[in-house]
Amino acid sequence: MARHDWVRARLDNWARWLTRREAGGLGFYTRSVFAREIGSTADADGPLIPVNDIEAGRTHEAVEALRLTHSHLYLVAYCRHVGDPRVPSRRRRALSVAETAQAMHCAQSTVYAHMNQLLEQLAQALSVDGRRERSFTE
Repeated sequence: MARHDWVRARLDNWARWLTRREAGGLGFYTRSVFAREIGSTADADGPLIPVNDIEAGRTHEAVEALRLTHSHLYLVAYCRHVGDPRVPSRRRRALSVAETAQAMHCAQSTVYAHMNQLLEQLAQALSVDGRRERSFTE
C-alpha cells in the first residue's frame, strides 16, 4: 500500500527513537555530539540515521493510545518495529511476520490484516483535518 508509506516511515523513525530512549534515556543519543560528527569505521551502532524527535513523540503517543482500545494493533506495532515487549530491552529485536504470528498465537494472514488496520488507525490519528501531517524533514 503505497498510500501509507509515510506512516511506515514514521513507524521506522519511532522504532529508532524508542530503541535509543531505552538504551540511553529520553530518546537522546548515547554519544556526544562530537563523537557522532566524527564517526568511525567500527561503529557498533551501525550507520547513523537521524531521528526526528518531535515526529517520534507524536507517533509514540498514537501507538500508546492503541494500547487499551486496540491491543492487538499495539502488539503488532511493537513486535514488527521494536520487538516483543515481553523480552528485556537489551535482547529485543524487530520480529518477522512469522515470528510475530507465533508470538501472538495467530496465523500470518491475521498479522498482515492487523498491519493494514494499524496503518489505517495511525494514518487517521496522525492526520490533521483529514490531510496528512506535513513532515519536518520534507
